[in-house]
Amino acid sequence: MNRSLTIIGGGFSGIAAAVRAAEAGKEPLLLERRPFLGGRAYSFSHDNLPYTVDNGQHVLMRCCTHVIDLLEKIGADEVSFQAGFRIPFLSKEGTAHILSAPSWLPTQLGLFVAFARYSPAGLSAALGLRRVQRDLRRPPTGVSVADWLKSSGQTDRIQRSFWIPLCRSVMNASPEDAPADELLTVLSEAFGTPSGAAMGWATTGLTELCASKARAFIESRGGQVRSSAFVTEMTQETDQWSLDLRNADTVVSKRVILAVPPLRAADLLGHVLPDLANLLTRYTPSPILGINLWFDRPIMNTAFVGFLDGSVEWVFDRQALTGQPSEHGYHYALVTSASSKLLEHDDADLVDIALDELRSRKLVQPDEEPVRTLVIQERQATYLRPLGDPPIPNGTDLSGLFLAGDWTDTSLPPTIEGAVRSGNRAADLALV
Repeated sequence: MNRSLTIIGGGFSGIAAAVRAAEAGKEPLLLERRPFLGGRAYSFSHDNLPYTVDNGQHVLMRCCTHVIDLLEKIGADEVSFQAGFRIPFLSKEGTAHILSAPSWLPTQLGLFVAFARYSPAGLSAALGLRRVQRDLRRPPTGVSVADWLKSSGQTDRIQRSFWIPLCRSVMNASPEDAPADELLTVLSEAFGTPSGAAMGWATTGLTELCASKARAFIESRGGQVRSSAFVTEMTQETDQWSLDLRNADTVVSKRVILAVPPLRAADLLGHVLPDLANLLTRYTPSPILGINLWFDRPIMNTAFVGFLDGSVEWVFDRQALTGQPSEHGYHYALVTSASSKLLEHDDADLVDIALDELRSRKLVQPDEEPVRTLVIQERQATYLRPLGDPPIPNGTDLSGLFLAGDWTDTSLPPTIEGAVRSGNRAADLALV
């Protein structure tokens, strides 16, 4: 099989590249090793429920313009956004705090107002944003979030109630491991427009949102999507690439976009770009823990809430987010990012930990138990680049070979927005 452009990997980055190429009339071939598209964001059937369950709750912000554009392009309109930036939090004792800013405020003034109105922060923390605003304009490189917080004079209280929850949620990393420049880029983009920080979410399962619509878009424009297609080796032959598949097929392609996780990319690049492969082996996986609990009654009156100083970081009301039926129980998705320590526990212990968090915040009664549980451990949810290592560009030293993924140089942390931006950029390079 001969193709002009082949994309290896059907996550959001590979999908974005394939959609971009199909839109340009290049009839790409998209190869995905699993039976479905979506990469590390997907949904699945569970326990005869009349709806699918996501492998983890994903959220967007209105500033995620590349994701929004991709979804609009393929006709995926099952996304809802807040009218403005508003995040409720609960302390360990159940005290409510609201972090919010009016949508009409100009740019980064919204962040100042949000801090001033947020009771764990207050006016003094808002006034301390002056140094933050300086770094938003010119983020420091090679510095961890933890070191940056110290140098910018952020108090322990505001770190615990804002910066650390933000870092862990956005970066899927502890402040000690996360690069400060990527976090500051997120803040700059979120508060760069009046509504940029407004939160959004899929109102259907992640697979239903994107996978089938992306496949239809690509194939309707002459492209092809092959699932369960595992590439075992790639070899450069003069001005083209030979891709060997596990089923003994071979694809010959003039250009290739490698849109797989970094450690998988290292495996495929080992004999063609050994130095790059060695850099990629330095990336380490960072897990996300999802604990799904179903109760026989609603336990909160907001679509989502953040937990301060807890083992659980977020609780999402799936009925409120998606409108899914409640006759099988009221479904809540609890999320903890950078969850390596929690993954030392078995599923039963993790459910008990989650229930303790809900009880301490008075969302469930001391003797109340869920009617159904499901623990999802995404051990390779994202990948961390070692601090100080150079970011990986989309182009390579080899003709016709390009890289895409949320781990490449996007100036953003590993997010769906970063993945889509990278896929778009790789496609643009490949189509020149």
